[in-house]
Amino acid sequence: MTVFQQAVPLIRDDLLREDVIGFIGQEATHAAAHQSLLAHLAAEGLDTGPFIAQLRWFFQDVLGDHGLTGKAAHGWLVERVAIIAAIEHVTPFLGDWILNAHALDPVSHAPADRSALSVIAAARPGTAYSCRQGFCGTCRVRVLAGEVAHHSSGTARRTDDAMLICVSRAAEPGGRLTLDL
Repeated sequence: MTVFQQAVPLIRDDLLREDVIGFIGQEATHAAAHQSLLAHLAAEGLDTGPFIAQLRWFFQDVLGDHGLTGKAAHGWLVERVAIIAAIEHVTPFLGDWILNAHALDPVSHAPADRSALSVIAAARPGTAYSCRQGFCGTCRVRVLAGEVAHHSSGTARRTDDAMLICVSRAAEPGGRLTLDL
């Protein structure tokens, strides 16, 4: 945000200046959220260090002020604002794509002739299951989104927020379920 803080005094339009100041505040909020996300990813065993190092390199070394002065510093500041503004316009689309790109899901589709359990176990060999008939409840997973057709004739407890992946399916043909695996 250093780049935008440097640019604020150069903005002559009062409304634009207010918008940029608001944007700086919004980015400070994002920074706090990013720290929470990094802590979560670390707790999940994901090392974000190399990625963060690349981001620091890009924003500090590549887009840094390079000790320029005068017209060169002003021109470089304008270019840096343009580059960062372009990045700000692209990242929401990338984020949406990453969150919603079904091809990136480790398990994206269970065909009608296979149980969700067989597809999930193939993608995640450590998936817990036992009876494969809906009796034991070992394969119960939480359903985050979607409507489930429960097909258990067994004794395992049925709930609307969970399913037995050995026997249950999406309620509609081709329906999508998001599971907490």
